[in-house]
Amino acid sequence: MKKRIILPAILLWLAGWQIATAEEAPAGDYTLERSRLRGLIEENLSRNPSQGRDYILRLEEEARRNGDIATEAYARTKILEYYYPFFDNDSLFIAARQAEDFARQHKQYRYLFLVKQIVVQRYVNEGKYGQGLAGASAMHEDAK
Repeated sequence: MKKRIILPAILLWLAGWQIATAEEAPAGDYTLERSRLRGLIEENLSRNPSQGRDYILRLEEEARRNGDIATEAYARTKILEYYYPFFDNDSLFIAARQAEDFARQHKQYRYLFLVKQIVVQRYVNEGKYGQGLAGASAMHEDAK
């Protein structure tokens, strides 16, 4: 059972690390706060998940207030890492749908496909291979 949880958690961490490279955002104090919050998210999400979640929500709010679409998409995607290890599928799928809609609306394809990948991983880990395959096929069609 531990192997089923650890490997996806590592993959999600790596994916989060890859998307943590920030696109340019408005200058000033917000840029420092954004960087600080991202660091706190990475530091706390696995050790203290509820605090990591609070930092994600703060980052999302700051990004929204500053009109930083890329960081808001990042935060909406990152929240999936909070739900994933708890097997809170209802919350995971709701957040994934919202993140996917936001990413599609704002043409943040990097996050769109990451969200879809996380959902497919969840289906596969749950043994729902048909749904996982359908999700992967839909992702492939979107990529065309």
